[in-house]
Amino acid sequence: MFGHRNHFSIGAGGYAAHLQKSKTTSIYVDLNSVISTSTSDTEDKYKKYDAGLTISVGFEVPIKQKYGINLQVVSNNGLTKVNTSAIPSVISIERNNTIELLFGIILRR
Repeated sequence: MFGHRNHFSIGAGGYAAHLQKSKTTSIYVDLNSVISTSTSDTEDKYKKYDAGLTISVGFEVPIKQKYGINLQVVSNNGLTKVNTSAIPSVISIERNNTIELLFGIILRR
């Protein structure tokens, strides 16, 4: 049986991030179907710091008095260009953008 009140939430704010490590792994397959890999450090291709805006929308459904379900969608939109390459590329990452889907179970005392 669901509770009496469903809760809707919206949120907005900022975020700051710091690059810890960056590596790229390439996988190659030659004409003889031999697979080889190569890993390289790519920290110098990206800025160490990033900042952006966060927007979220959530919904909580109470179940009885002690439990509930929470569903939230979060969008992080980077404002700074993180690519340090002087030559623009089709596959280069200019800004960080993510969409997250969060699901939670609420336990009340």
